[in-house]
Amino acid sequence: MLVEKLKEFLKDASFYGLSNVLGQLIGFFLIPLYTAYLTPDDYGVLTLLGFYALFYSPLSHLGLHGAMFRYIGLAKSKEEEGHITSTALKAVATFSVITTTISFLLLRSLEKLFIDSTDYTDLFILTVITAFFSSLAQFAIAYLRIKRRVKSIFWLNIGNLSFSVILNIILIVVFKMGLSGIVITNAIAAVLFFIAVFWFSKVPFDLKFDGKLLKKLLGYGVPNVPHYMQATVMIIFGQYY
Repeated sequence: MLVEKLKEFLKDASFYGLSNVLGQLIGFFLIPLYTAYLTPDDYGVLTLLGFYALFYSPLSHLGLHGAMFRYIGLAKSKEEEGHITSTALKAVATFSVITTTISFLLLRSLEKLFIDSTDYTDLFILTVITAFFSSLAQFAIAYLRIKRRVKSIFWLNIGNLSFSVILNIILIVVFKMGLSGIVITNAIAAVLFFIAVFWFSKVPFDLKFDGKLLKKLLGYGVPNVPHYMQATVMIIFGQYY
């Protein structure tokens, strides 16, 4: 029994690890391309835009991904699993809409905070849109992880990565769009990945609102948000230096 569990774990880990390694390798081999067409200032702005996306994620899901893992593991039926997933999805969608709306309302202030400039408004707007769709897509990815559909996650990530690389090359090399090409690619890829992942995951959804269940989910998830924020700050600290 233990050997079988170990084999299953190693199989799942290999798929997760392989997609991450491939992404890092492709990113590494694209460095000469980017350095040929992007300026150091472009790299700086791209990194600062990424800081916003890092903060967006924990604020939009409030630990509900982890809460969903816990409570689905305790569910006693498929119906209960579906109800938990649907409740978490509605909450994440609502918090993502709220976070996005606040971001647009405070657009100039956030742009000044993260980029220290107001010359990249269009790119910041695209980054906000990218973060919104990425947040929802990651919920569906979390659902696929719960269902242990690791091959689906692998091929979805590879497809998204391949599309992003091809479109980046077209926009940067062929159309000479530089920084704008990367940000536009990220936005288009995020929307298409969102559509694809929800299409393949078939996340359960109903219109019922269960306030008690949502309170339980948030009670488990929200205390983890400071940890996510701390991890985000450490990433940014490292990138900054």
